[in-house]
Amino acid sequence: MSFIAEIGLNHNENFGLVHELVRQAVNSNADIAKFQLGWRSRKGELNFISPDTLRRIVGIVDHYGIEVMFSIISEEAYKAVKRFAFQRYKIASRTVKDNPNLVKKILDEGKETYISLVFWDGDDVPFKDWDNARYLWCKSLYPAAPWVA
Repeated sequence: MSFIAEIGLNHNENFGLVHELVRQAVNSNADIAKFQLGWRSRKGELNFISPDTLRRIVGIVDHYGIEVMFSIISEEAYKAVKRFAFQRYKIASRTVKDNPNLVKKILDEGKETYISLVFWDGDDVPFKDWDNARYLWCKSLYPAAPWVA
């Protein structure tokens, strides 16, 4: 089982904050630092991550000696991370609903893939034919206060 530290887009492209968030993840014994890629990601938007920014994030996480993982939300995000040899992927719940073919393409790589089911309303889990699919459910509430359960 892996302990995944959700960094998401909380760094706001402030690399001092990326360092600090990853350092705190390491101090908390996290195995993986997870970021988001592909949501509100056009230049000038909240989660714009250029190829240079992506390389910098990967370098920062590598520096701290834990694994980096990206939550893939769009085809463009998937293309961006394909340049790296990541061990696994995370699929956002919106991608499960909006682009199941992208999810299948990612699963076809054979890498361990965490699939969020926050917005899934089916009777059974999707993508049952892939043995590399791992499922998780979380509460989609941002920002989440520590006292909210």
